[in-house]
This record gives sequence, structure tokens and C-alpha cells, in this order.
Amino acid sequence: MFTARFHTLLAGGALLLASATLDAQTITAIDVTEATLGEVVRVTGAGLGSKPKLVLAQEGAATKKTKLKVVGAGTDADEDFVDFEIKKAFAGAFQVAVKKGKTLTAISPDTFEIVGPRIDSVNPTEALPNDLVDVFVEHAGTGKLKALVGSKKAKITNIEPADEDGGGFLSRVTIKVPKVPDGTWPVTFQNLIGIDALKAALDVNGSTTALGKPSASVTIEGRKPFKAKKNNIAVDNMLDATNIGAVQGKKNLIVSLPENQADLVAGSSWNAAPANIFYSEATKQGQIAWAAEPAAEGASWAIDLIELTEDTIVTYICGKLTRVTGEGPETLCVYGVVISPRIEVDTTTEPCDVHFHADMSVIGPWDAAPGDDGTGAVYNDLGGNTTQLEGDKIGAGGLSEGFNIIMSFDPTTQNSAVITGAFALQGFAFTDADGSWASIINPDLSTSMTVTITDVLAPTDPQDPWAGYIVGSFDGTLKSNTSPLTQTCSGDFCSPYLLLSDPGTP
Repeated sequence: MFTARFHTLLAGGALLLASATLDAQTITAIDVTEATLGEVVRVTGAGLGSKPKLVLAQEGAATKKTKLKVVGAGTDADEDFVDFEIKKAFAGAFQVAVKKGKTLTAISPDTFEIVGPRIDSVNPTEALPNDLVDVFVEHAGTGKLKALVGSKKAKITNIEPADEDGGGFLSRVTIKVPKVPDGTWPVTFQNLIGIDALKAALDVNGSTTALGKPSASVTIEGRKPFKAKKNNIAVDNMLDATNIGAVQGKKNLIVSLPENQADLVAGSSWNAAPANIFYSEATKQGQIAWAAEPAAEGASWAIDLIELTEDTIVTYICGKLTRVTGEGPETLCVYGVVISPRIEVDTTTEPCDVHFHADMSVIGPWDAAPGDDGTGAVYNDLGGNTTQLEGDKIGAGGLSEGFNIIMSFDPTTQNSAVITGAFALQGFAFTDADGSWASIINPDLSTSMTVTITDVLAPTDPQDPWAGYIVGSFDGTLKSNTSPLTQTCSGDFCSPYLLLSDPGTP
């Protein structure tokens, strides 16, 4: 069974202190390599005394936002020892030091890691809502704890050591299964240091709870949860891809499955391109975007197709996304459930040749078509009348590549527009296996790219699920996010679009 582990890193700082060390007082060893909040760690050495003031240190300096509580001390085999409980900390590698005034009088030669929880197993693996289930968690910790089955919060009824002798850091966490519909659901556990997700952990069969309306409930590391309701969830259906889009204000989430809806199979899982997860935020400084592919070194992610009905697609996403444009954290951990509608698209009745073409002076000519995972847009009438347009295709080496444009344009009321400036053109970026290129925002808030919308076409087929088709072009300059290079970029597109909420919805 695949276990995806994603640990949330919290911010911390260092307090610079003197480095004087007293020869009579030393720390020689730490008895663990990792621990979390509420766990007791032992250090050994000489001259430590009965109740020294211990602190966590990094690079020879005591750290802020951490707190250790001495809970015991003594001598064993001619060595002094001190036991301390971790009361407050953030994720990372730390030394342990004795602090006297502003001086560290002893510091351990080795480090140990403050880590988030890791789920080992679930027992039993089959249950119904309101049943009690044991989740075995290493480094469960103390303080604010949270457990989920799917995207539903599970009540924690008991936590106790799982080892027979009460030692070690494995806990038996008993949860009450929430009211979730039938399906094979992930179980997640979170403490103040990080989160962990065990995929396909619990089978629910015989539940009376209905699947529910389309929605998205996704935890985003370091940010408020991403939540979208029925009117802000949409799905397209390309020849060999299914793209699920969700919007919450100026935040966008796209889950891309590398199968046509007719070919999707419940229980499928993807953790590499051409599948992808895309998350973006529009700010005054421009768009910030993260994607599962291309992935940072060591980053892992997955999309699970949990349930598939006649009119609903249920996916579970989890993993570490890598920043592809804008200024922000290099990576973001995400996990949660997206329930989307299911549609069938007949691409033979479109009123224009759906395409996305670009000419770039460094990359060269570039095209996306429906059979390449294509081009598509979603329009949200909330959050500044934002339309997000994408052109994607599968490139050499199996990595996804494509354009992403976020612009203030309302296809329900506008037929044309010239879009430029940081507030109107909130993001314009191209990403491939070698990195990403983005529009430059100048000091006067003008942008180096201009998008011109020339027409908005209505569907010609009453069965066409698209709201309409946006026709336009673009021209300007893109700057590499990994080097000083710039390149000219121009092109044109005809993109279908979906409405993520009814016009005028408050």
C-alpha cells in the first residue's frame, strides 16, 4: 500500500548568542534521531546538573519559537542524563544546548529532527460511519490534532501508546468514522508540525450517506483551506484527458486526469505526467502558481479516482506541488477531496477550430490541440471577473508543458478586450521540462504581455456543455524564472470556456 507523507514546515528564527563553552559541562549524545511535540527525549553528557535550562539550537545559535521542559535528570553508568519534553517547536534539524544567560555552555555534536506524524496502518480496514477505527501513528504528538476520512473530520476518541512497554513513539489513535459515502477513502492525520496521508486506507461499504453535490475541500500548506461549492466546480472532456477545475475567489485548482471521461475507471491512481495538479493565486503582484509536474527533486504526489458514478467523479489529491511562476514558497503540500460533475463532450460541433498556438524566440513554435490535452478556460464571476485560460500538451520525456493565463475578462458580457497591466492581466506564464517563463510586471504595474480578445462565440449545438468559445491573440515578452534570459512571445487561440458560477451569483 502506497503511503504519501507530506510534512508542513513552519516558520522559525534564530537568536544569536555567545559561543563560549565550559569544559566542565558537555552534551555527548541525543538518544533519538527524530521526535515531535509532546515527546520526551534524553541527552547524556557530563556536568549537566539536576535541572539545566535546555534549548534547541541550529548552527550554534539558540532558536526562537521553541520550548523544552526538563522532566527528569540523573546519572546512569557514570554519565549524566537529562530528559526533556518538546513543548513548542517547528520542523527541522536541531542540536540540544544548555543555556546560561545569553551563553550556550554546552551543545550536542549531533542533531535530531522535529518531524510531523506518519501513519503506519489502520485497523480494521473496513468500517461504517460511527464505527471506531484504530489508526497507528508514529509521532502523533500533542496539542491541536486533526484526523480525516476523505475530506470529513473524524472525532479522535482516544490516544495511547501502541507499544506494549509504553515506550517508543508509536501511538494508537482511535477515531470515529464520520458520515462518508461508500468508497475506499484515505485517512489523514495532522499535528502542529505536519500532516500525513495513508491512501486507500479504509473501505466503507453499506453507508446510507449520499455522495453529495460537487465540491472541493483541500488543505493547502500555510494557507486557509481551499473550499469550492457546486457552482464553482466544472469539468471538461478532451479526447484523452479530463480536467477538473475549481475556483474560490481568486484561487484556482485544476486536477488533470490523463483519460477521457468514458475511459475512467474507479480505483485508478496517477503519480506522474501527463496527470497533474495545478494551484494558483492571483495577488496584486501577479499570479503565483504551483504544479505537481514538473516536480521538484524528492517531491511526490498522487491523484486517486475514489468513486465514479453516472454523473459524478470523486478524486483524492495529495502531494507536494512545485512553484512554476510568481514569488512564493518553492513548494506547497496539498491534500483533499474534489467531487466534480461528469459530462460527455461531442467535439465535432464546436463553432471554431479549438487550438492554442505560440511563436517564441527561444523555444520556437508551440501548439496545443484537443488531442494533446488541449486548451480550455474557466470563468468565475466572483473575485474580479476572472477567466483562467490554459493551453497544455504532452512534451518529450513525458513531462507536461503549457501556457496559463489569468485575466480580468467576462465572456458573458464582453465580446472583445485589450488586456494588459498587472491588475487586468494577473498572470501569463509558460512552463516546460526546463523551467518556466512569465510576463514581467514593471514598476508602473504595466506588463510585458498583452492579450487581445477579438470575439466570444456561442455554442452551435444545444447539447454542447461549453458555455462558449473565446477567440484572441497575445504578444509581448516573457522572462525566464531560472535565468536572466527573455524571449518574445506571440500567438493566437480559440478556447472553449466553462462558467464556474451563475452570472450575478453573490
